[in-house]
Amino acid sequence: MEQSKLIPGLIILFLAVAAPGCKESGSGSIENGEESSGNLLLNPSFESNGTPSLEYWNVEDTSRVRFSPDVPPGGGSYSVAIAVDWAPPAFVRTAVAAPAGTHRYRLSWWGKSEQIAGAAYLGIQRSDTLILFLREVIYPADSTWREYAMLDTITTKTSDKLVITLSGGVSQWSIGKTYYDLCSLEILYP
Repeated sequence: MEQSKLIPGLIILFLAVAAPGCKESGSGSIENGEESSGNLLLNPSFESNGTPSLEYWNVEDTSRVRFSPDVPPGGGSYSVAIAVDWAPPAFVRTAVAAPAGTHRYRLSWWGKSEQIAGAAYLGIQRSDTLILFLREVIYPADSTWREYAMLDTITTKTSDKLVITLSGGVSQWSIGKTYYDLCSLEILYP
């Protein structure tokens, strides 16, 4: 009879000791031991209720931006395909309010390109200058779906916005497209 009380008691004791050390990671991912805020982008997969959507994304030239049923592993039903254009390149862009201070960010997406590669940019838009400061550029040059990511430590003010721009590439003579899906912008915490 004593042994039947001992085992449940040990289990309760173990759970009581272990529980305070457990940490809920929420919806964020983990990068090199850093936990994340979760995705700050409101429409990371260019879909809304199973239909293609550019909600929360700005587009200057809609004739160069299309939806495609070609998606990466784990993607939904659609990706966005941006055609190569002569300068300036066609693009989609979204902005999120940046928290004041210095933070480490991870921008990631799945992408692929046909012939001429587009580019993905992470920048800062300041309200007093209305200038987009480009921090880093990555060209998704593979012809098969692949995940791309950039890490950057950025200092922002309360009125700043983080701007993500996905472009289709620049060429006067060539044609092609760059595909994007499953975009994510996260703040990383040690």
